[in-house]
Amino acid sequence: MSSISLRQITKSFGATTVLKGVTLDIQDGEFVTLVGPSGCGKSTLLRILAGLEVADAGTVTIGEADVTQTRPCARNLAMVFQSYALYPHLSVAQNMLTPLLLRDLTKLERLPILGPLLSRSKRRALNDLVENTAQTLKITDLLPRKPGQLSGGQRQRVALGRAMVRNPVAFLMDEPLSNLDAALRVHMRSELAELHRRLKTTFVYVTHDQAEALTMSDRMAVMMDGNILQFGEPDDIYRDPNSLAVARFVGSPGINTVPGEVDAHGYLTVFGHRIAAAQRVAAQPVTVGIRPEHLSLSDAGPFKGMVKHRENLGSDIFLHVTVEGHDGTLVLRSRPDQAAALGAQVTFSIHPDHVLMFDVQGARLRALATQMAEMT
Repeated sequence: MSSISLRQITKSFGATTVLKGVTLDIQDGEFVTLVGPSGCGKSTLLRILAGLEVADAGTVTIGEADVTQTRPCARNLAMVFQSYALYPHLSVAQNMLTPLLLRDLTKLERLPILGPLLSRSKRRALNDLVENTAQTLKITDLLPRKPGQLSGGQRQRVALGRAMVRNPVAFLMDEPLSNLDAALRVHMRSELAELHRRLKTTFVYVTHDQAEALTMSDRMAVMMDGNILQFGEPDDIYRDPNSLAVARFVGSPGINTVPGEVDAHGYLTVFGHRIAAAQRVAAQPVTVGIRPEHLSLSDAGPFKGMVKHRENLGSDIFLHVTVEGHDGTLVLRSRPDQAAALGAQVTFSIHPDHVLMFDVQGARLRALATQMAEMT
């Protein structure tokens, strides 16, 4: 079993508290992503899980074993770093073989002269394991090369291979794709997801890129300021965020937020137009969240604006629309055959079933987010 449990993990560096009692349960064979802005504590949490940092308080459990005080080498976890951390003077095959030699051979068997004679069969088995892993990652032809002769994507595969040969209970990955160009990152995301499906091993992946979290994860934990704000399936977090902070962080382009007001009868007013809620709540000012795909151009739309900027992404065009009385712009997704020209006056409508409501503290008002119907 390789289920992982972190309980009430706290960590401070001097006067700065990085983790504030984080609790996280990861199921056996699950791909979990820790995602959040820089400095939120996600890499520190991963290093505590790996044993590279010591928590001030809390417990770390792998399977049924409490490993809070266990040395990193005894946790049987494989770490893949952002920098790849390959030995530049060794070939790819030697890089992949090194952790096996250190783990599986005795000190006498590691001797450069007598070692190969004493452990010929064992070394042959380890070399076969390297070959099989290289075939899985499709890097067999790279085995004789040095890291300096490889591209970024090839180095990443080698780093993965070096982790895989150990047959760990879980893979820990700290922003492993951040050094790659945009096109290669997209390609490697699909390869990592496919690798996880084949290996059926627990993956814990750290990134600041929410696109990586949305596309690869079984579940994702959104972290900010040393806390996990929400933990769940990517689709659920995108469609049903618990707070305004999560809604703003997840999604590209970002969610549109505009001020609104709920009156004593439970009606919401946005840009001077009323929207009715099935469940009434107390009168209060609210923040309204609307994803770009839930705004649509419509000749009969009640809202009016001007196109200030166009983003052409091929299959979609994102229109940045200014609305009188609102600071900033709203981003609206449109098909190329429907998109308006730069500077054009447009009318648009809001899909009321997808309107998200947040109170002044940023907490979700779910009563106002269901069964919405626009008043005519």
